[in-house]
Order: sequence, then C-alpha cells, then structure tokens
Amino acid sequence: MITFRFRRRKDGRTSHYLIFVTKHELGCNVMRDVMAGMSSYHDADGVPSFEYDARMRDQPALEKVREGGRLRQLEDTVLEYGAGQTMTVKELFDRHSHCRPYVLANYKEALRQLEAAGKIAVERPPGGRKTWGGRSTMQDEARVTFPRR
Repeated sequence: MITFRFRRRKDGRTSHYLIFVTKHELGCNVMRDVMAGMSSYHDADGVPSFEYDARMRDQPALEKVREGGRLRQLEDTVLEYGAGQTMTVKELFDRHSHCRPYVLANYKEALRQLEAAGKIAVERPPGGRKTWGGRSTMQDEARVTFPRR
C-alpha cells in the first residue's frame, strides 16, 4: 500500500488521499516511482514527499526543498537490515523497500554515502564505471557487503 496526499491551496489542509494497494511488488515499484515524480517537493536528501501541495505551485524551486534527514534514517535501517549479509543493490531494494517511501535512487544514494564513510564494502561488476561525473556509481548488479552488528 502506498499513499499520496493532496493538500488544498486555500489553507493547506488535506483534501484527500490516493491510496494504491497491490499484491505484486512490481506494481508497488511502478506506482511508487510515478507518485515520487508527481510529488510537490523532495527534501534536501532527494527523498520525495509523496504529496501534492497546491500552495507550492507558485513558489520558486528553492523554497520547495524541505529539510532532509530521511536519507540518514534509510542508511541506518539498511545497515541494520543487511547486517552480516552480501546482496546486490537490486536485491536489497526489492527485499527492503516494501511499503517504504523511498525510490531506488534514494537507496543508491544511501549506499554511496555508506561506502564513502567506510561502513560497507561494494564490489562493482567487471567493466562497470566506478565514477561518473565525479560521483561514484552504484549499479543494480553491484554487490554490497554489510558488516555484522
């Protein structure tokens, strides 16, 4: 189940919710990506709001960014979930993302930050780029090893 909130322009109160329910993970992933793309704003970490706020249509893009912190929460839960395991980025996303307000790009960014901090080890597939545009890449097939807790 994924929820998407709509807020009124006049007072910012919730007018209604769009609720998506499915039994299949693929449907959940597709709808989560659609709802993330239609979100009125993303926080400073790039995590989507999963809401449409009519008041924000007329505001400049810089004012739409809210304070971050949810990506740090994702890092902590991923470290706890994967403790002592090795899995690909895609496997981690498929197993862990169910009913969470994060898209694959958020997981990849969290893993990039954990790798930069030396908290995880990442083995990239042969022939894959390690960096692109000055940033490390995180392919779906990259194998992530989490330390034991």
